[in-house]
Amino acid sequence: MIQQHMAMNAEHALVTEELSSEIATLKQQKAKLEDRVAELKKSEEDNVQKSKDINRQLQMVLTMYVKMQKDFQTVMSTAGSQNIEEFVQTYRRMVNINSVWDLQNRFQVRR
Repeated sequence: MIQQHMAMNAEHALVTEELSSEIATLKQQKAKLEDRVAELKKSEEDNVQKSKDINRQLQMVLTMYVKMQKDFQTVMSTAGSQNIEEFVQTYRRMVNINSVWDLQNRFQVRR
């Protein structure tokens, strides 16, 4: 009976050792997984901040585009042009006229 009891104690000791070893391994795995979760959360926060920055920049670009579009429409209506080709022709004529006036002014100053 004592031998049976000692054998059972030895068996329990082996099982206890195995379970302790498994528990230690699981604790290590848990610690690694918790570290990984923390890394992923930090990465997610960084990505959210980057996304906000990108959205803010995109909003600025869109706002500037709308302003440019309005300015373009103002220039087009002021020039009386219906399309960009008409505006370019009008602008070239204006540049040529200004160049001629500039030359005339230079000649008058020299005389």
